[in-house]
Amino acid sequence: MVKWAFMTDPLTNNIGLYDEPVPGGSSADFEDPNSACNAPLNDPEGGLASLYWHILLDNMAVALEVTTPVTHAAVTTGGAGPGGTVLGSGQFDYTGPIVDWEIATHGLGYEPIVYVAVGNNLITPGYIVQLASGITGGARFVSVWSDSTKAYLREYSSRGSAGLPSTTISYDVLVMKRQPAAEGNIPPQLIDLDPVTGIVKMGDGRWKSTERYLQVVPGGSPYGLAMGRTMDANNGAVRFVSPDGTTLDPVPAVLKTAYATNKFGAVYGATINYQGSFTGDPVILVQAP
Repeated sequence: MVKWAFMTDPLTNNIGLYDEPVPGGSSADFEDPNSACNAPLNDPEGGLASLYWHILLDNMAVALEVTTPVTHAAVTTGGAGPGGTVLGSGQFDYTGPIVDWEIATHGLGYEPIVYVAVGNNLITPGYIVQLASGITGGARFVSVWSDSTKAYLREYSSRGSAGLPSTTISYDVLVMKRQPAAEGNIPPQLIDLDPVTGIVKMGDGRWKSTERYLQVVPGGSPYGLAMGRTMDANNGAVRFVSPDGTTLDPVPAVLKTAYATNKFGAVYGATINYQGSFTGDPVILVQAP
């Protein structure tokens, strides 16, 4: 089995850098792009486990990397609930205001992919960045969005028997460039070195040594990029799972349905906190060099 096969197909103009997924053997034609030993060349999605780089895949270059501190305001406890009881006696709600924080100015002229990390976790939609002690209903959620000029965090919160103190959180922001088009050389260039500038290009100009790319890594201090679901609903409540596997249930266990009202106030029924078993989907570990 050959490691680090770097090959182009003159018919499809595909270029790939990969390990041969199967041993070549005596019947393999190493120069044939359609031989089984070169399968990732023309089927990159089917050969992801063997690929290091492919011209058809978006090899994500970092346009901007910045760390932005955000000071989030305090969130108070809730007000009156059914029967005059205060939130926290089995009460829970979502509150405002919704706040959009500017966390980076990229000026790319288009809406780029933006990754924002807290610690080693890349933020997923509705990510919990602060949770009140004892899971009493107070939680702060953020989501990432961008426009053609800036990247933002959208914040909202929930509340119960305990409020949230003001907190300052540092967010690591990675703004990704769109991948450039191939240079269009016929045949496409596998690799090119400019002896004057020292710049190395690969894949007909789609990879350059002057760029910084996200990399899949086996260790170090990577970011966890979720491959699937990050939240689940059960029994009327949600569970969030961070890319590092941390489980967060913002709805307090004391939350119950109110099914009747008498002279003493509301009468409560079954609890409606999360009662499922979701533990999160797999993640890809990546880091920016």
